[in-house]
Amino acid sequence: MNAPTLRFSIAGPERVRLGEAVPIDLALTNTGATPILVNGRFVVDEDDALDGTFEVSFAVTDPHGAPVGFLADVDGFDPSEADLVLLAPGAAHAGRVRLDRYFMLSEPGEHRLTATYRNTLALERDGRSALVGTCVADPITLEVSG
Repeated sequence: MNAPTLRFSIAGPERVRLGEAVPIDLALTNTGATPILVNGRFVVDEDDALDGTFEVSFAVTDPHGAPVGFLADVDGFDPSEADLVLLAPGAAHAGRVRLDRYFMLSEPGEHRLTATYRNTLALERDGRSALVGTCVADPITLEVSG
């Protein structure tokens, strides 16, 4: 982000079976000393989507290190004022997405997931501007079994 006060993190199950739901927990945490306004919507799309109406993208690699393709067709729309969240110092905003709705994990073995949160829109609420920029979460691994 523009200021080093926002941390983005992801967490998920260590193991899943082929075809199971894959819930991924997302969190934005204010690590600074002052409140910050964030776009807390967590809409997922491809990293190279051109419209900027999403907040989260994933990069997933299969057990051989090859990228796993993005499957969904996401129709983006601008966030509203209701999507903005004011985070006090130390506070977090959490959400959950299902990775299996966007990627097919069809091969057993260890998959690597990285995620990026981005807000590119100049949004405001109550005289505050939402933080604009990008945060990358630490990668996680997911063991897929047959």
